[in-house]
Amino acid sequence: VCDAVPEIARGADILFLEALQDAGMETHIVLPFAPADFVKTSVSFAGGSWAARFERALGRSSQVVLATEEAFLGDDVLYEHAGNLIQGMAFLRAKEFSTHPLMLTVRDRGSPELAGGTAATAQVWTRRGGNVENIDLAALRGSDLRDREHAGDDASTQRGPSSASARTLKSLLFADITGFSRLPEQYTPQFVEVFLGT
Repeated sequence: VCDAVPEIARGADILFLEALQDAGMETHIVLPFAPADFVKTSVSFAGGSWAARFERALGRSSQVVLATEEAFLGDDVLYEHAGNLIQGMAFLRAKEFSTHPLMLTVRDRGSPELAGGTAATAQVWTRRGGNVENIDLAALRGSDLRDREHAGDDASTQRGPSSASARTLKSLLFADITGFSRLPEQYTPQFVEVFLGT
């Protein structure tokens, strides 16, 4: 079984998805925000048939996960959130098969580390103990990223302006203790000291 869990932007993401799907493999797609906004920010600007190919890959996928159903609103942190979600899913899936996950990236050597972009996501993946293999576009082209006037990291270079009140990533942990609501109040000090203290 081979899984792909990409944030399905134009270019390499769609090409790899098409190859996996044509080979009958499972593909799990994570979108960072509302699909219509994602098409506008990361797919349709490239022109040609990319939007149609995106829709086709989406329709053929084993699973589509929305990191949030909300609109983009210029918050690049949503790409980072989707990247974190993708990585968690990949590590869990690898654990199911008692194997080690591998991240395959397609980017230019020295591409900028934009929030949620390929370079930044690969760095986080490496810090979490994952291995990364990169297809170096500069090596394939025979030129470095700095030699290209309009080169960029990935879809993140086409993102719109940041919103005035940018969203941020936060974690919230909620826990409940079975039967706590039936505990008489005279036991609250002991509960705090013994249970919460422990």
